[in-house]
Amino acid sequence: MAVGIADAFAQPGNLMPPPLKPGDRIAIVEPAYRLSSARIEKAASLLESWGFQPVIGKNVGGSWNTVYSGSPEERAADLNRALEDDSIKAILCTRGGYGAMHLLPLVDMSLLKKHPKWIIGYSDITTLHSMAVSGGVMSLHGVMCGSIASGEGRDISTQLLREIITGEALPQYIVPAHHFNICGEARGTLVGGNICTFDPLFGSGQDFLEGDDLILFIEEVGEHLHRLDRLFNSLILRGILGRCRGVILGDFEDCPPMDEERNEGDDMAGSVEELYSRYLKPLGIPLCCGLHSGHGDDNFPLIMGAPVLLQVSPAGSRITFFPEDKSPRHVFYTD
Repeated sequence: MAVGIADAFAQPGNLMPPPLKPGDRIAIVEPAYRLSSARIEKAASLLESWGFQPVIGKNVGGSWNTVYSGSPEERAADLNRALEDDSIKAILCTRGGYGAMHLLPLVDMSLLKKHPKWIIGYSDITTLHSMAVSGGVMSLHGVMCGSIASGEGRDISTQLLREIITGEALPQYIVPAHHFNICGEARGTLVGGNICTFDPLFGSGQDFLEGDDLILFIEEVGEHLHRLDRLFNSLILRGILGRCRGVILGDFEDCPPMDEERNEGDDMAGSVEELYSRYLKPLGIPLCCGLHSGHGDDNFPLIMGAPVLLQVSPAGSRITFFPEDKSPRHVFYTD
């Protein structure tokens, strides 16, 4: 463990899972859609090359209702076993898609507080991040088995993820200036992910948006602006934006610009960034646009539930995890 990272564990708030060491076991689970066995095996081999022991869940690779790896009960059983087993030091999801919401009433996330460990994934896995953070444990929004297999571990997103889970360095991201940024500085707890996934969790009792002093991260794929407008207005109407100290926008892949949908006389914005910037300006909180995290080619890992300093200036944005910690940093320019 890098000197100084222990300070992050002592901070009040959410627990940070301990760093992994050579020989540690990583569970591979499939909470949503299934992934091909070849890609799972390739990702497992890479984990082995890093010195870890992959433990593939009993129901990974199964088939239920055409697209899922198993029934909700089967998928939940794999996750519960991984949560309960103290020898498992991290949980890596195979892929997203849809289906993690089925597990909310079936998974005992209190086990995570007893045996803190990283839950790793993005997209539909945002549900698990919400469950973890609302239960008091940080989780890791980052690449999964599918992406790890495709990049063979050489891509920067996978390398940064490895640095975080092993405690080698904490991330600090420098994001280029963006036309729709809103300048300012804010400190808070990072939460968020895929907006279509976290929006329905309101009132579930496992919603990481219930806290105060939030830095909200949003990404999406394959949605039209009308739906993204509706979802953002839902956050406003429920008072969530009033508890946010800053907002970070990631990638919005295959989200067509409004020009392709616009009716004559329609005054809606032409992009997600423009749309959300309009709503946020009256709130006077900083907005960072253009962080490559989500469904794009790069997916820079984000520590959900961690304290974050967001600084947005005309020159660009800086995102610093654990700003009071003096641990080694991997300062990465995301352009």
